[in-house]
Amino acid sequence: MTATTPSRRDQHHVAAAQGGSSVIEKIKLSDAWTEEVAAQVGYIGIAYTQMTWVVYLAAKCKAEVPLGDWEQATKGDYLDTWIEHLKSHHTHDTKLMTLLDRASNATKKRNALFHTIWGKHSDGTLGRWRRGGDRGIGLQPMIDLGIELQPMINLLNEIRSVRDEIHRHTRGAGSPRKRKSRCDGSAAL
Repeated sequence: MTATTPSRRDQHHVAAAQGGSSVIEKIKLSDAWTEEVAAQVGYIGIAYTQMTWVVYLAAKCKAEVPLGDWEQATKGDYLDTWIEHLKSHHTHDTKLMTLLDRASNATKKRNALFHTIWGKHSDGTLGRWRRGGDRGIGLQPMIDLGIELQPMINLLNEIRSVRDEIHRHTRGAGSPRKRKSRCDGSAAL
């Protein structure tokens, strides 16, 4: 693509600006979420951040490095980075591999929830939209994903379960004395 050739995304916006009807144009932003939906989204965000921290600490625990040294050597707690690190260094730990796959799947569902446009339809009903739906594929049409509480509750429960199981699994290895020195800095959840 040259500097003068608009991207497909830009072409879509130009077409919409020239009178083409677009879902994006019809979405009205809103803060009128039910307390239950707002609470579930907040709980998911908190549990996901905790899961990210637990995976980061799992990598540290498996490396058998004191937390201070680990913090100096690693400058981020990016979930995907640590999942890949653990998968490449601990393939023999089948339980951990299964838990990391579950964490990756929960991450995709969390991203499908968070990385959407939340708003109202022209009739005032609430919705959330994402290109390509839950797959989040860039240049796909916008799809209304709806707002259902039960899938959010299920996602929250899965994130909490994975978080807690990874925490127990990686802190549970070795003797209590060794475990304390390897995994200090991680309070039980």
